[in-house]
Amino acid sequence: MIKNLLLLILPALFIVSCNNSKDEEAGKEPEKMQVEYKYGKTDSLLWKVTGNGLKQPSYIFGTVHIIPKDDFFISKELEKAFDESEQLVLEIDMGKLDMSSLDGIAMPKDITLKKLISAEDYKMIEKFFKDTLKMDLATFTSSNMKPIFISSLIAENFSKGNTESYELTFTAWAKTKKKEIKGLETIEFQMSVFDSIPYDKQAEMLVETVKNYQESKKELTNLYKFYISNELSKLQDLSDSSDSGLMDYEDILLTRRNNDWIGKIEKIAMEKPSFFAVGALHLPGKGGILSLLREKGYTVEPVSK
Repeated sequence: MIKNLLLLILPALFIVSCNNSKDEEAGKEPEKMQVEYKYGKTDSLLWKVTGNGLKQPSYIFGTVHIIPKDDFFISKELEKAFDESEQLVLEIDMGKLDMSSLDGIAMPKDITLKKLISAEDYKMIEKFFKDTLKMDLATFTSSNMKPIFISSLIAENFSKGNTESYELTFTAWAKTKKKEIKGLETIEFQMSVFDSIPYDKQAEMLVETVKNYQESKKELTNLYKFYISNELSKLQDLSDSSDSGLMDYEDILLTRRNNDWIGKIEKIAMEKPSFFAVGALHLPGKGGILSLLREKGYTVEPVSK
């Protein structure tokens, strides 16, 4: 379920390809589902960071980068934490992102999807796009789109294209409230993260996603269910149990990036109270940013009413 896990890890791939109209709606309040939570010691998406020299608290929220509009929620606690913060910090500054940012969407000309997979598998994917997604695969292969991007189109289909984005919603809020927006990474770096997964492996995972479409659909349904239920631990379990092969690259996709972020998060939080929003899988576990911040001496606790 390559696309399912990426929904919790890398934002640019999904947000730009699936929802490129948000800038036109900047400043508008999206429709949202208010949710009341009972926060536990580990199962929370929203965390408060204090201590170790911080004059005011900062907050960290775990996102899913694309979510069906019907499942999109903003809790009262989340809105309050955002309002109390003076700046928004995302994985990348979404206010500066547009389709022109995705220059790395294509593979080198001498590498094509047809060369990466068998003729039989190519025909299977072609038929799947036509019959299930109601799309022409050639629209994407003609530009030599990387398999990982082609996989992202399947994720959008699960939601029938009717999606919301937390990153773009927060960006719109920040612009309206005149809050500064920062990014922990550049779009160029995130594109390089995609390229850390070899093209033949990307193609293999695309084939498996199509072959196991119903199972992938079921897993994505569970992902959203656990997310809107605020069950961070179950999201991690879902990741750990995935057989997609994606987490063979966990060190590159999560661990190294988390370690790189900690110093940046510390510096930014020291400057002014900040609202950090990153993919939910970056939060839990021994190498997650919550544990890394605690190791640095910060108090990190779930937000409670």
